[in-house]
Amino acid sequence: MGSRKVILAIDQGTTSTKALVMDQAGTILGSSLPDRFTIEANYPRPGWVEFDPWQLAESVHRSAETAVHRAGVHRNEIAGIGLANQGETVIAFDAETGQPIYPAISWQDCRTEPITSDWSARGLQDSVHSTTGLRLDPYFSAAKWAWIMEHVSSARELQAAGRLRLGTSDAWLLWQLTGGQQFVTDVSTASRTMLMDLSTLDWSPQLADSLGIAVSDLPRIVPNAEPIGVTSNTWCLPDVPITGLCVDQQAALFGHGAWDVGQAKITYGTGCFLLANAGGDPTRRAPGLLTSVGWHIGNETTYVFDGGVYSAGSLVDWLCRLGLADDVRQLAELALAIDSPSPVMLIPAFSGLAAPRWSSRTRACWLGMDPSTDRSHLARSAFEAIAFRVKEIHDVMHNSGIPPRQVNVDGGLSGCDVLMQIQADVLDVSVARNSLSEFTALGTGYLAGLGCGLWPSPRQLPHSTGETTCFEPQASVRIDYANAFTRWKRACSAAVQMGEDGLF
Repeated sequence: MGSRKVILAIDQGTTSTKALVMDQAGTILGSSLPDRFTIEANYPRPGWVEFDPWQLAESVHRSAETAVHRAGVHRNEIAGIGLANQGETVIAFDAETGQPIYPAISWQDCRTEPITSDWSARGLQDSVHSTTGLRLDPYFSAAKWAWIMEHVSSARELQAAGRLRLGTSDAWLLWQLTGGQQFVTDVSTASRTMLMDLSTLDWSPQLADSLGIAVSDLPRIVPNAEPIGVTSNTWCLPDVPITGLCVDQQAALFGHGAWDVGQAKITYGTGCFLLANAGGDPTRRAPGLLTSVGWHIGNETTYVFDGGVYSAGSLVDWLCRLGLADDVRQLAELALAIDSPSPVMLIPAFSGLAAPRWSSRTRACWLGMDPSTDRSHLARSAFEAIAFRVKEIHDVMHNSGIPPRQVNVDGGLSGCDVLMQIQADVLDVSVARNSLSEFTALGTGYLAGLGCGLWPSPRQLPHSTGETTCFEPQASVRIDYANAFTRWKRACSAAVQMGEDGLF
């Protein structure tokens, strides 16, 4: 084949898996889009969210095959594969057969709230926060692994036989891709489990013992950009090096080229996540936010401040399922019928509230409705709720020494102009949207290219070639949104109190 070398980047997300092929100049040669290799979530009980692990694996296979075919490249031209994963989702499996012993438990799942409450009552919050940069919350992987050990009978049997593997979704996918040769996770994903020491970049034996998890059952932690292994002969693209791994949100930040402290991005997907480069100090903290590993390349580690909004695209999907609108475009048209903040306030706590409030018991609700409330008020309140939740996180970052002057955005919901304008007005900063929306795949592709030597350093990576649209804050609505945000925060605090009081 020809002498060109390309990268295959795969983004295994919550609702779908996407893949793209890029060359050394950063040109995207082919993509699995617009085809959507959809992931179907299952909701067996209230608050439970699960996936079929084999559907995740099949979506990776099909999206990669599609992107490579459309790029017109041969597998021998692929210098490296990058894989981004959906983070705190876990899969437990049998090392001998590779078979999952339970469905994948999603990052959105809330079933472990009693476990984390018990850990909190045991006084583990401070050690978890100081060691891992995270909080005791059902969101993170450790509690899900503890639940599996308690409720899935085969887990103890496999552990006794030395065959149990407790992994995040990437660890199981890599096991499948390499034919059982590699059980690994990258350092950014491991930093989201509630078990990794940010200073040593390895599992904390003390925390694992306190939380009832055996380190021997966990994957090996590796850097974000180095050769990991090769794909097996049974995969659609055999004998291709895997050279880049990253959790999805950090991959998107990397894709935006956020090399400097304070550079930030917001990804609007199923959830909405604001991340900012926090530098190289593993002990740096911001009240109510998370400190995680952004990426570890060579001998350098970059940490991030992280705040998540659990319901963004999933909120829009829910409103459409209710019949409020057919799709996000129609929902935006409804919202545009109102040219000022909605008098109705939505608290988007479908899976509780994350940063900076951390209330897993809060539930979604509308407040302020009267007989004059119509669909337009409800639609606009939904977009404002997402923007207000981001504003809470942004303000904590600002007060902790990370004041973003411009925020880059990506993800499917960033294509909604109404939401982007509301976000710029609420934050009172410029919001920049690139026409290339798949920055998670781009970032993991960059890491894979660094891992196989296609590029020598992050500073020498090619720039994205899309066109940028900037949404500037409008002075005419600044005071209106400042007042609306104040009212919304009071309403949100009331909803949190109702949740803590057990009224939901």
